[in-house]
Amino acid sequence: MKQNNQTSWAARLRKLSALCLALVATANVWADDKVTAIVKPGETQQIAILLKNATDYTAFQMTIKLPEGLEFADASPVLTERKDASHKLEFNKADASTIKLAAYSYDKDQNKGNEAISGNEGDLVLINVTANKDYVAKNIVLSDVVFVKKSTLEAASSEELSSIVGGLLGDVNGDNEITAQDAALIRQYAARKISGNAITVEVANTNGVDDVTAQDAALVQQFAAKKIKNFYK
Repeated sequence: MKQNNQTSWAARLRKLSALCLALVATANVWADDKVTAIVKPGETQQIAILLKNATDYTAFQMTIKLPEGLEFADASPVLTERKDASHKLEFNKADASTIKLAAYSYDKDQNKGNEAISGNEGDLVLINVTANKDYVAKNIVLSDVVFVKKSTLEAASSEELSSIVGGLLGDVNGDNEITAQDAALIRQYAARKISGNAITVEVANTNGVDDVTAQDAALVQQFAAKKIKNFYK
């Protein structure tokens, strides 16, 4: 997708207003929230922005700022399977380490819009980042985060959002590596042999389906064996 200049970006946000999506002035609502992402120097990793929501949301916007030494890879950010077919994702890379996202539900051909993001928990947006050789792990900062409620088309406040977190997909034991041990833990969790307290469930769902299953474990096993490079195409 071609990068947009500041004027066209503003026009796209006006398009959201034209669809009656009330993106009110709530800048820096989530400015204090940080995402810890571990990426080895010289590697490209896929990072998930995860949403736990107690209500239905139909649109959102956010700014993602990477720390020094970390840059967005060439691959564009994508919405996961939590989206509806009518959801569109717009983004503007302000520089190599800053990106602004806006997603909304609208399909002119199908006369469809304002569809809710599916589910109440799981990864929402996937980004690919690359670390240079001097990079050391630091926090990714999310800011200017606004979610639009489907029921009222009003912007949600920080108190109404459960949480937005991030992490390395598949790293359920939190050791900053994706290994066969992670796959084994996911397999045990899917079989109800261990509880959600034993793993980070939010990063166990690697195939985009709501439930954590043996298929997620299989994907992590393949990733650990370097048979696949990403969990999502």
